[in-house]
Amino acid sequence: MADFRTDWDDSYTTQVDDPIADGNDLCTEAIDNNGKWGSEVTVTVEHGGTANCGVKVYVLRQVDTTTYEDMHSDPWGFEMPYDTNQTVYRTFFVDGVSVSKFKVFISNSSGGSVDVTVKTKQLDAIVSS
Repeated sequence: MADFRTDWDDSYTTQVDDPIADGNDLCTEAIDNNGKWGSEVTVTVEHGGTANCGVKVYVLRQVDTTTYEDMHSDPWGFEMPYDTNQTVYRTFFVDGVSVSKFKVFISNSSGGSVDVTVKTKQLDAIVSS
């Protein structure tokens, strides 16, 4: 009988770690779920003193070999919580069975500049007999 277990990567991979001015956007390179059960994505946003709403985070899924969803596609996303002069975090999972490749797109209309970090950690499935 086969033995099934999961195995997380040992460490996180930093996809982006950059400031974003108010009114600007940032997008990661493609994140590949091929051969993985999925990717845990952690978004960290450091707000200054002028934020009046959270930045928006979207998952842009691959639609063919070179094209990804865009904002006209109404991709899945959410608004980050915010607090002036505070750091906020959000972690979510992108299922590798449903999403082969994706990018994380961040739009900043928070009223101030923010520092954003996006990290991923992938989950392997291991089957042995």
